[in-house]
Amino acid sequence: MSTYITSPKGTIQFLALNRKVAKDMNAGSSEGYAIRLKFDGATAEGAEFKAAITKINPNLIGTKHTDTKSEYTVRAFTLFAPEVMDGNGNTMEELPNFYKDSVGTAVMVVQPYLGNSLGGTINLAGVVIHSIETTESETGGSSSDLLAQLRETLKNAAKQS
Repeated sequence: MSTYITSPKGTIQFLALNRKVAKDMNAGSSEGYAIRLKFDGATAEGAEFKAAITKINPNLIGTKHTDTKSEYTVRAFTLFAPEVMDGNGNTMEELPNFYKDSVGTAVMVVQPYLGNSLGGTINLAGVVIHSIETTESETGGSSSDLLAQLRETLKNAAKQS
């Protein structure tokens, strides 16, 4: 097996590359960097990636966050900041934010760890971000607009103290 497995381009469901997040909801869980991508299992590339991940551990394949039966998700996590590049292969020094109302596509590069008889896992090694856009939210503004409003409100509150 190769040292790394590269996914096909997938739809970003969750992305935390510029801030650490908890690995799971358990108290005391490790914090690190994570991505969850949705793939189309009906394509040759999607089916091949799914087979490779299933061979490592079938529990790594998720279907809860999908729209159709052929779609699946894969989440990868790492304790160390992964290498992040844009679609042209340039290292990204400033990492993008990804909000609830953001949409985008990316490729993940993972390193398999075969572990023991209970199955292995995958560690996130790198990400290629092809696109990220923030759409209008239900509140009438984009997440970046809401963040700017929050920062302005906090500045005003600090002046009053």
